[in-house]
Amino acid sequence: PLFYLLLVPVTLPTMTDLSALLTDLTGRVDSGDVEGGKATLANLKIALLDADPTSDTTAQIATSALELGVLLSAADGDLDAFARNVSQLKPHYASASATAAASSRKNHIIGLNLMHLLVDNRLSEFHSELELLSTAEASSPEISFPIHLERQLMV
Repeated sequence: PLFYLLLVPVTLPTMTDLSALLTDLTGRVDSGDVEGGKATLANLKIALLDADPTSDTTAQIATSALELGVLLSAADGDLDAFARNVSQLKPHYASASATAAASSRKNHIIGLNLMHLLVDNRLSEFHSELELLSTAEASSPEISFPIHLERQLMV
């Protein structure tokens, strides 16, 4: 049986396949279809495992998928999945390829994560995340709100 598995041809996902899954995921998130979105996200994550990891397009698709995963888990109230998706997303934000094409959702996601850390009273992690932010990021409305809220709570 193992020998047979080695002879079965494996088809790697094309960029078109990944883009189609991402488009489907985006549509499901925009329409509020949480369950369908979670299933599509799972399929997209599996397809990304077989994609070219050195491709900038693959990195952008993965970043978008994980950002949508954060939004889905927030909408579903699944804080464990939220934390997992944020953890998986951090290396994408830190990499040079993701920085070159900054995501429009990045500040929103970082702000949500800061609010999550603040609400969970994980202040050391909150302040560690603040250290990673640039001045421009910290001044965006999505990120400055949790920063100001934390300052008000500490008074």
